[in-house]
Amino acid sequence: MRNGSLVRRRQLARTLRELRVHAGLTIEAAAPKLDVSPSKLSRIENAHQGVDVHIVRSMLDLFDVGGDRWTELLDLTRRPAPRGGGGRTDWTTRGTCPWSRRPPPCGTTP
Repeated sequence: MRNGSLVRRRQLARTLRELRVHAGLTIEAAAPKLDVSPSKLSRIENAHQGVDVHIVRSMLDLFDVGGDRWTELLDLTRRPAPRGGGGRTDWTTRGTCPWSRRPPPCGTTP
């Protein structure tokens, strides 16, 4: 898992939990209203499971969230995962490309 998407998922999870608590709902009370099991809602709120925009919309409706907060949370849900890296080597900065036949001479930039 990429670091950026995990951070985003944790942010969203924490916010959704805070909104549920602020709405005065327990996991056991909110889950049936969202057509999910209490364990799934718990996994979402603990960032152990990803969430799609449809469930987030349902949660925001149930928790009576609107306006800018609604837009902000849906944007956070929709934002694509960061591209690149992921722990892999960036070959272009090391002076060789995995698809080239030979590395460039020492001291030159690719």
